[in-house]
Amino acid sequence: MATFAWWRSDGVGADLPFVRWFGTVLVSSCLTFANILVRWVKWRFLCRRNGIRMPARKGLGVYLATLPAILTPFYIGELMRIPMLGLPVRPTFHRLVRIFLLERGADALALVCLLSLGNLPVLAALAIVCIAVPFFLRGGRRAGWSVAVLLSILAWSLPVVSLAVFDAMVDGGIGIRDMAQLFSRSTLLGGLTGLPMGAGVTGSSLLGGFLDAGIARPDAVWMTTGFRMATTWFALAVGLAALIVLVARLRSATRSGNHFDAIADQYVDEIPGHIRDHLLHRKIDAILDGMGGVGGKDGLDVGCGQGAYALQFAEKGARMVGVDLSRNQLEWARKNAGAAELKAGWEQASADKLPFPDARFDFVYCVNMLHHMESEEAQLQALREMGRVLRSGGRIFVHEMNPFNPLFRFYMGYLFPVLNAIDEGTEWWIDPGRLPGIDGGKWKQEKHYFTFVPDFVPMGLWKLLRPLEAWLERSRWNAYSAHYMAVWEKA
Repeated sequence: MATFAWWRSDGVGADLPFVRWFGTVLVSSCLTFANILVRWVKWRFLCRRNGIRMPARKGLGVYLATLPAILTPFYIGELMRIPMLGLPVRPTFHRLVRIFLLERGADALALVCLLSLGNLPVLAALAIVCIAVPFFLRGGRRAGWSVAVLLSILAWSLPVVSLAVFDAMVDGGIGIRDMAQLFSRSTLLGGLTGLPMGAGVTGSSLLGGFLDAGIARPDAVWMTTGFRMATTWFALAVGLAALIVLVARLRSATRSGNHFDAIADQYVDEIPGHIRDHLLHRKIDAILDGMGGVGGKDGLDVGCGQGAYALQFAEKGARMVGVDLSRNQLEWARKNAGAAELKAGWEQASADKLPFPDARFDFVYCVNMLHHMESEEAQLQALREMGRVLRSGGRIFVHEMNPFNPLFRFYMGYLFPVLNAIDEGTEWWIDPGRLPGIDGGKWKQEKHYFTFVPDFVPMGLWKLLRPLEAWLERSRWNAYSAHYMAVWEKA
């Protein structure tokens, strides 16, 4: 509002070319969208660290739809995420409040760090006391606060870049350090008032800072107006659009009893064909190496999906049975078996309640199934069931995604569930170094680590990267691979 008051009182003209100004607004809007995505990553990270798991796509939609919470005092409207996520209010309210306070605290500390760029001793003290010390005291895996602060610094550095772009537009000559201080000071002042969008405070503070830096008043008004449009008002517009889409989806949503039932018809298209075939043969070969042949043996595929793996073993002479909780996936498995003229049995059942007698199979395997179980306890029970139906001397082959590599863990936890429908973002990853113990046998010490090239890499580039991937698989860095296989042998 203060910006519009400046426009009326100063009679700002059109000395600045509109096209140039509008182009700058578009660039700044792109940076704002990147800022929003980084903040979503931080929020999702804090949710997971506080025991709240949600489908990634739904979480992103709800996060965007609550961006209009900037219209509420102190952003308190963000707590509406609880009912919008469909979470029970009583058991999760205190967690959402904690996450809300952690977000605000991390944002405030990040802005103070930007404000202190001109004072290196203060900045170093903040970094050591507020980021490094908590990280090392709590350990890297649990230092959620330190990670949240670093993400906030990254997020709020982007509007500083936007201001620098506006400054270049008018040849203002303000240094990046001074721009960071101006932005952080204005934002902190607006936030401390608790006023919606910092109305009457943030914009006025920016205008005053531009004028003090020697920028002409008309240019300062153009800069402030464009910056506020490309940040606050752009975020508000994105939020309102997301809210409309979210409400429309809720009204037209048809609930399915099983996630994999809902995506059965599109399942095979979720992963590019060259990646899917490559992984199929790599995993099949790894199991064959561990079995020394499967001809004439009884095998069980737990979480068989559409039967691709079970049919490969059936073709090699194994008597295969596939189990899956999804009825629609099993229908596709039967169709695929008929098309290939191969025999296999198909049962609808949960992995933690296998409908077979003890010692029924010579080998059991599961491919990227365990991380879809609803809890770590359910994962352990599923493994116990696999061990129960296995004959003496038989083996369980567990193929899983490898969470040891932080980049791959980030991709699987934050990006892949948004880009693809297979994972929802609620998965429980299994660390290959901390496999759950199962009575009646033991895990083999050696793990099989393989594949480094991401699934989104096109075929031409993938072929070029295959030699590098093969070298990494043979190197000491193989534990950072995307996939691993662990083997459990029954006594």
